[in-house]
Amino acid sequence: STIEYPEDPSLDTHEGIKFFFKEWDNKATKLYKDEVFNAYFIPTVLTFKYQFINEDGSLISSSEDVYGATINYPSNPTKEETEKATYEFVGWDKTDTVLTADITFKAIFKETIKKYTCTFLNEDGSLIEEQLVEYGKMPVEPKNLTKEEVDGIKYKFVGWNKTVEKVTKDVTYQAVFEEYVPTLENMKVSILGDSISTFYKEG
Repeated sequence: STIEYPEDPSLDTHEGIKFFFKEWDNKATKLYKDEVFNAYFIPTVLTFKYQFINEDGSLISSSEDVYGATINYPSNPTKEETEKATYEFVGWDKTDTVLTADITFKAIFKETIKKYTCTFLNEDGSLIEEQLVEYGKMPVEPKNLTKEEVDGIKYKFVGWNKTVEKVTKDVTYQAVFEEYVPTLENMKVSILGDSISTFYKEG
C-alpha cells in the first residue's frame, strides 16, 4: 500500500534556535516491510531587532542581531529646553543587556520647571520687590502701596502699568498712582443760616 506521510512535524524553539523541518530520512513510498521515518531539521539561530526611541516616539537608533547578543546602548540623548522647563536624561525604561526578543527602549527625562524674575517697581522706578516665580504661576502683587502727599495733593494706588498675568518670562510691573480727589458721595451735608442758595454740580 502507499505510505501516507503525516503533516510536517515541528520542534519548539530552544534558547534562540528555531528548527525548520527539512525532510524524512526514509524515501519509501510503498509499504513492503516495517519502516521507520526519522525527521531531519535545520537549526537556525534567530535574529531580533532592538531600537531606542525618544520620549516623543522618534527613532534614535535601530539594530538587529542574533539571540544572546549584547545590546549596545547609544550615547545619552538630549531634549531641548523650552520656555517652560529644562530636561535631563535619567535613563531608559528598560535595562536589558542581552538580546532575547524584539525590544524597544524609551528615553526618560526629568523635567525641571523654569523660574522667572517678576520685578515690581514704584512709580519713580525704585524697587518694591523682586519675586522668583515658576512658569505658569501667578506672582503675588505687593499690597498697601502709597505715595507721599505733594503740595497738599494726595495720591492713591490704582494698579500697574500692565495686567499682572501668569509668568512665562522675566517681567517688570510699575505702580501707577492718581490724584486722590475726595467727593461728597454718600456724605451728609448740613447747611446752616438763612438766605443761602445751594448749587449742585455733577461729580
